[in-house]
This record gives sequence, C-alpha cells and structure tokens, in this order.
Amino acid sequence: MVPKTLYRYRSLNQYSLCELIHSEFYFASPQEFNDPYDCKNMFSFEGTTDNDWRLFLNRFLEVNRPELTAKERKQQIDLVLQGGEHRSREKVAEQFDVWGKILEKQSSELGILCLSKTHTDILMWSHYANNHKGYCLEFDANKLRELFFCGEVVYKDNYPRFSEFVRANLNGIAQTFTLTKSKHWKYEQEYRLIVQPNGRQDKPGDRIFPYNPNALIGVIFGCQMSEKDKLTIRQILKDKPVVYKQARKSPHSYSIKLSDC
Repeated sequence: MVPKTLYRYRSLNQYSLCELIHSEFYFASPQEFNDPYDCKNMFSFEGTTDNDWRLFLNRFLEVNRPELTAKERKQQIDLVLQGGEHRSREKVAEQFDVWGKILEKQSSELGILCLSKTHTDILMWSHYANNHKGYCLEFDANKLRELFFCGEVVYKDNYPRFSEFVRANLNGIAQTFTLTKSKHWKYEQEYRLIVQPNGRQDKPGDRIFPYNPNALIGVIFGCQMSEKDKLTIRQILKDKPVVYKQARKSPHSYSIKLSDC
C-alpha cells in the first residue's frame, strides 16, 4: 500500500532548482543508475516447470512463427518438451540471452523517478542530499498517483525467477525488474514513479514530465544546509503553501530530528 506522503532527497544545483521552479520531474533511464544490478534484467531459471516453458515457447512461436496454427504450435512444443531439449545447458543459455535482450530494450525505454517513504535516513541524506547540505521534498502521494504509475520496490536476496514473469505481458515483466532490488538497498524504503517517454502524445521521448504543483506539500532543510541556500528555496516557493521543517542532529542518538522553521 502506497503511503500518504513520499519524499525526494535533493542536492541543490541548477537542475534541481529548475525542477522546483517549473514543477517538473526528470525520469531517468535505468541505464543511468549507479547499481550494476538495478533493472539489469538478471533472472534465474530455478524452479521452472514444463508449464512455464510451454507458455514461453508458445509466445515465442506466436511472435517468430506467425504462420503456424495453434495446433501446429502445440505439436512443436510437445516435441521439444518430450525430448527435454529445453532443459539442456545450451537451450537455457540461449533463452537467457533472448530474454535478456528483450527485457533490456523494454526497461531502457522506461523513465523512473526514485522516492522514499522515509525522510530521516542518515545515509540517504548523505548520498542523495549532498552530505546533508541539500534538502528533502515532501509530496502528496495520491496527487502523484493521479498522473504516474507508483510502485513499491521489493528487496530480495535472489534474482526474480523465470516462472514469476513468464505469464506477464512485457509491461508487467519490465515492472518486475524495475521494482526488484538487492536487500542491500532495503534501508532506502523506495517507491518508484514509472513512465513511458516514447508513449507520450505531446513530446514523444522527452523524459521531463510536469507534475501537479499542489502535490508538493513540504520541504525539509538538511542539517548542514546554508542559510543562503534555504533562502533560495523559500524564494522559489514563496507563492506555494508548503510547510518548512529543519533537520537537526539528535543530541542523544545517531538520528535526525525535525523542527518547524
């Protein structure tokens, strides 16, 4: 279930300020991500059944051998399954390569914006908000969902399984990979907005999308943000009803406390 509010950690620079001024998001391609596993279409054949292979082979023949009737496709699939060829090392490697290319193309065409349901994580302030010198934007999640698909990231030890996505369409498959990450990233408590830039009518391929200005409801200043930078943010948003808060180091623990400002 998507929480009521979602947060975006930001460093202060010309790009983040431009997004604030125009109420816009830049949706990155997965190819721009810093995690070599993120959206890289890694998957496992572990636990795959003959029924999974039957579904895959039928779809494969529908696309690559459209002249075959349903009966002819079934006959060819039965021969493959009965002979066990589909479970050979060569066949598995071949299908891994085929699916990898399909999924890589599909995911590279998506646009992704990374958000979090937490606004007090020390590591995220360090990694994504210029060592606590930046800021964190608070959004009304429902208003974002009116315009964009929003999904929760699932954290796992192992890659998604072939059997998990073989029944889905390509959009569903792409979402499986864009919303699955290693457990090492669990602390981020991430949610993602996902768009298809090539599918938009106004500016095909453009990765900059406007959002409802009323979706922005708050700004949290980092505990090491300069007064000059705080003033810059306030001036940009002077006509918007946002609530400002100040992040401060807790006097008792390795944590962040917020206060009104």
